[in-house]
Formats: sequence, structure tokens, C-alpha cells
Amino acid sequence: MEVRCRNGQLPELPDCKTWVDNDFWEIKRSNNAIIDEAYKQFNDILHECRLLNNRAAHVISQTERSLSLKNQPKQYAV
Repeated sequence: MEVRCRNGQLPELPDCKTWVDNDFWEIKRSNNAIIDEAYKQFNDILHECRLLNNRAAHVISQTERSLSLKNQPKQYAV
């Protein structure tokens, strides 16, 4: 959609600015040792959670496989 002034010319539009600064998405390092340590501890805990999740998923799948084998009817060869 084109907007025109009364005299038919296009109005001058100011330059568009980005919504955030260029470095907004970059991870910023802090000079604060307490904050740095908190980030480290958080990442360590997050890593532990991922490991526990993987182990739990493995145990669940093994248990499901084991239960499905036990519930199958026994077949005997004659």
C-alpha cells in the first residue's frame, strides 16, 4: 500500500531502526564473579538434568520392552 501526500509525492519516511540492538542476541560476559559462577552452576545443573532424562528414557524403554515380551503368548514348537 502506497501513501501519497496531497501533491502526489511520496512522503519522506525516517530510516527504520531495528527493534533491538545489533548485539542483543550475543551472550554477554559479566565482570561479576558471582554472576559468572551462577551461570556455570546453572549450566552444570542443566547438563545433569539432560543426562538424567536420557538415563530415564533408556530405563523406561527397556522396561516397556521387557513387559511387552512377558505379555506375549508363549508359542511351542511341535
